[in-house]
Amino acid sequence: MKKYILKQIILILITLLILSGGLLFLLNTEQGLHTSFMLASKIIPGKLTTQKLNGRLLGPVNIDKFYFENKTVTISADTIYLEWNIQDLFLGKINIIAMHANNIKINTKTPNINQPKLTLKDMLTNLKELHLPMQLKLGDIQLQNIIWQQDTHAPIKVTSFILRSHITKENSISLDAKLDSQAGSALIQGTIQDAWDINWKLNISNLKIFAQEIEGSVVCEGKIYGKRNNPEINAAIKIFQFKYNNVSFAKLHANANIDLSNKKISQFTLSLDSAKIKEINFNQLTFSGHGEFNQQGFSAKSKILISQHEPISIELKLHKLQTFAALSDEQLLDIQIMWQTHNLAFLQTILPSIKNINGALSLKYRINGTLKDPKIDGMVQVTDARFLIPELNTKFKNIDLTARNIGNKITYQIAIHSGSGVLNLSGETLFSQDTVNSKTLINGTDFLVINTHEYKIIVFPQLVLQTKDAVLDLTGKIFIPEAIIKPGYLSMNNLLPAEVVYAKKTPDKKPTNLDLHANIQLNLGENVSLGIMGLKGKIQGQLQLVDDPQKTTKAFGTLYIKDANYNIYGQQLKITRGNLHFFGGAIDNPEVDIEAIRDFKAAATSTTFFGSSDKELTVGIRMHGILDKAKIDLFSMPEGLAKPDILSYLIIGQPSKQASENKAQLLLQAASAMNFGGTGEITNFVNTLRDKLGFSELGITEEARINKPREIVPSKLNQPTKPGDALTTNTAFALGRYLTPKIYVGYSIGFLDPVNTFRVRYHMGRYWSIQTESSSLGSGADLLYTIERD
Repeated sequence: MKKYILKQIILILITLLILSGGLLFLLNTEQGLHTSFMLASKIIPGKLTTQKLNGRLLGPVNIDKFYFENKTVTISADTIYLEWNIQDLFLGKINIIAMHANNIKINTKTPNINQPKLTLKDMLTNLKELHLPMQLKLGDIQLQNIIWQQDTHAPIKVTSFILRSHITKENSISLDAKLDSQAGSALIQGTIQDAWDINWKLNISNLKIFAQEIEGSVVCEGKIYGKRNNPEINAAIKIFQFKYNNVSFAKLHANANIDLSNKKISQFTLSLDSAKIKEINFNQLTFSGHGEFNQQGFSAKSKILISQHEPISIELKLHKLQTFAALSDEQLLDIQIMWQTHNLAFLQTILPSIKNINGALSLKYRINGTLKDPKIDGMVQVTDARFLIPELNTKFKNIDLTARNIGNKITYQIAIHSGSGVLNLSGETLFSQDTVNSKTLINGTDFLVINTHEYKIIVFPQLVLQTKDAVLDLTGKIFIPEAIIKPGYLSMNNLLPAEVVYAKKTPDKKPTNLDLHANIQLNLGENVSLGIMGLKGKIQGQLQLVDDPQKTTKAFGTLYIKDANYNIYGQQLKITRGNLHFFGGAIDNPEVDIEAIRDFKAAATSTTFFGSSDKELTVGIRMHGILDKAKIDLFSMPEGLAKPDILSYLIIGQPSKQASENKAQLLLQAASAMNFGGTGEITNFVNTLRDKLGFSELGITEEARINKPREIVPSKLNQPTKPGDALTTNTAFALGRYLTPKIYVGYSIGFLDPVNTFRVRYHMGRYWSIQTESSSLGSGADLLYTIERD
C-alpha cells in the first residue's frame, strides 16, 4: 500500500513538473511566445498574423507588421512594443507597464444591425453600474501615427495618443489622456470615485476632418465635478469662422453651468458675431438664460438679443420633470415666446429690396403639448409700418398686419396704403404633414403700384389667390384706370425672347417653387398712356389672360390705340385706327389692324400735288394680319400716287425724285425694312436707289450678337461665348461698298436694338478673309472661311 501511494505521489510530481516545464516554456521562451501566438490565431475569430515576433510572453514583446481582421474591423501596425506583468492575472489584475505602437491603421465597418439609441439616463445608469471583474492599470501607452477609416468617410489622422489609466474593481477610475493630430488636440485628466473630478480641453483647427462641406475651428474646455450620480458641469466653447450650407458666422461663444443635482440654478449664455442664415444677416446675436428644477418640474427663462433690438423673451416649463435623464417623447411642455419692438430694420436683411422700413411689431406665441406632438398658438401684429421700394419708387405706408396661429391654421389680415388708395389682403393657410393649402382675397382701390419716370400704374384689383398641392391659382379682375408706360430703352432682347438661343442647355430641373396658374380679366381705362418705340397715345380695352407655367400665356379680347401718333425717322404719323385682337393665341402675337396717315397742304405758291388740282394730300400706311406675318400697304387720298412717292412723302415729306443722297438712304432703309408682300413697284424702287447711291450692299440683314442672360445691353463683340451666354438675332439696315476688289467697307444700324457697327473686310483669297468690327459695344476681329455650295 505504501509503495502504491509513493508511486502515485511520484507520478503527480512528475506530471506537475512536466506542466510547470511546459508553462515555463510558453511563458519564458521566444519559442513559447510563437506557440502562444499561433494558438491565439486559431482560437480568435478572424485573421491574426505577424511578420516578426521577438521576446517572451512574460514580456517584453516586440512585434513587426501586426495585422488583424474580422467582419467589423481591420487593424494593422508596423511595430508594437509590449511590457506587462502577466503574473498579476492570478491576482485579478491586468497590469500593462508600457505599450508603444507606430503607424497604426484602423478600418471599421458599420454593422447592419439596429442598435438602440442611448439616452442621457441610459449613459448615467451604465456608468453607475460599471463593474469590471478585475483591476485594469495602464502605465505608459503611446500610439504614434494613427489613421482611422470608417466606411467611406474621410480618414481621421492622429499624430500621437498617450494614455495612463487605472480602473479598480470598486469602480474607481483615474485617467490621463492626450491626443494630438494635424487637425487639433484633445486632453482629459482626472478621477472618478465617489465624486467626479474631470477636466478636459479640445482644440480642432479644421472642422473639415468631420465633413468636407464644414469650415471653421473649435476650442472647447470644461470641468465635471461633484457627486457621481448628479455632478455639475462647467463648459465653454468657442467656434470661429464657421460655415455650413447656408449658415455661417464669424464667432460663437457659449458658456454653460449645469447642476444635475437640482440644488442650484443652471446658467447658460450664447453669443454669435456676424451670423448669416441664407441671405439674412445678424450683426450680433446673444442668447442667455437660466433654469432650475422645482416641485413642479423644470423651468427656464431666456432672452435672445438681436443686434440693438429689444430682446425676445422665452419661458420654458417641463412639467413633473425632476432630472434630464427622464426626458422622453411624451414629456409635457409649455413654452411662451414674447417680443415687442419698434425697430423693423432687421426685415431689410430678409427683404433687401425694401428700404427705410419703420413700424412696430408685437409677437406672442405659446407651444404646449408633448415633445412628440407640440401644439402651436399665437399672434403676430405689425402696426403703422411703412417702407420704400426704390426700384418701384413707391412708398407704402399705414401698413397693418394681424396673423393668428391656432394649431395648423393661420388666419391673416393685411392693409397697405399707397398713393391715395389701399390694398387689403385676407385669408387663411392650413398646414398638413406634406402640403400647404391657402386662400387669400386681394382687393384694392386706387392703389399705386409703381411710380418711376418710365412707369406709373394705378390698379383696382379683385383677386383670389389659392394654393393647393404645390400649385398657385390666381383668378379675378384687375382694373387699371390710370397708367403711364414709356420705357426709356427697349431692345429686341426684351421684345423677342423666343429668338434667344442658348449656347449650352442644361437639363430641366424639377421646379422648387410653386407653379402659378392664372386666369385674370384685365381692363384698361381711359387714362392709360403709352410711349414706346416712337408710339405715343392711349390704349384701352379688355383682355382675358390665361397663364400656365408649361405653356405660353394666352389672351382673349381687344385693345384699342386712341389719340396716338407714331414717330418714324423723325416724322410724325397720326394713328387713325389701332386695333389689337387676341383670339386665344400667344399674347405677344395678336392680329393687328393699324392705319397711320400724314397730311400735306400745298403751299400758296404751289398749284397742285403730282399735277392734279388738289390742294391737300393724305398719305398713309396700313398694317394688317397676325403680327409676326403682318402685311403692309401704302395708300393716298386722292388715289393715284405711286407707292415709292407715298413712302417718300411718309418718310421725308417730298416726292422720291427730289430726295437727296442722305434722304435716299432713309428711303432705302424704310423700304427694305417693311413687308410689302413682294410688291414689284417697291422692289424696283429699292434697286434704283441702290444703284443711285453706288453701294455694293444696301438693305436689311440679320446680325447675331452675344448677350449675357437677362442683360438689356448686349455683351462686347470681342467677348468669347461661354456656356450660358445667349445669342440674339437683330434686324439691321446695312450698307457697304468694295473700295477695291479685295477691300470691303460696311456700316449697319439695328432697328429695335440701335447699335451702330462699322466693319472692314479684307479678302486674302477665294475662301479666306479677315474682318474687323467696331461699335458702341466694343471691337473685335475674326478670321473667316467661306464655304460655297450649289
